[in-house]
Amino acid sequence: MKIKIHYSLSLLFFIFIFTGFYLEFFIFFLVIFAHELGHYLVARIYGVKIEHLTFTVLGGVLKIETVNISWIKQIFLYGAGIIVNLLLFFGSRYLPNPYFKKLFLNYNLLLIVFNLLPIYPLDGFLILQAFLGFFKSPFREFRLASTTSYLFLGALFVIVLVNRFGLAAWIILVYLLYQNINFSINKNNYVLKKIINNYRYEAAKS
Repeated sequence: MKIKIHYSLSLLFFIFIFTGFYLEFFIFFLVIFAHELGHYLVARIYGVKIEHLTFTVLGGVLKIETVNISWIKQIFLYGAGIIVNLLLFFGSRYLPNPYFKKLFLNYNLLLIVFNLLPIYPLDGFLILQAFLGFFKSPFREFRLASTTSYLFLGALFVIVLVNRFGLAAWIILVYLLYQNINFSINKNNYVLKKIINNYRYEAAKS
């Protein structure tokens, strides 16, 4: 499995370094790594092949070759990272160092909340996709999931604008917008891949 670093994380790294928050970035990266490790372990259990792992400003993105598993298992696969962050969140309460405790609590909570949002390519979106896969209609699945993603992304833009969040928040929003536009452009490829995966899954069952 190849590991890549997205430019968005590199940009966030320089922001942390420029402001002197070395330790904070290191712990943030550890939390991200633990999140992705959860996905990776569940993928191995289900026999799902992984092409590469890309670390981004919001965590990591596992590029999966095919997902020939049931929609229920897909939900668990995409939710595994959130479960890991939940465990770390509650486990962080027992850290003796108050500052470390605060960092682990905040960073894990941040990843939990963000990854529950149904915005592409966050885990919440993938979980929504997996759930919609129950209806066996790739076109409807894409339309509903994509529309939901843009609605939540728009709401997020309003929240960031109204509350006047800093540069890091805008970097995240621009990254999400770029990913969603790219996802929409590649609609036909996604739908075709989904149809093929559904066919393979049904064939494997019979």
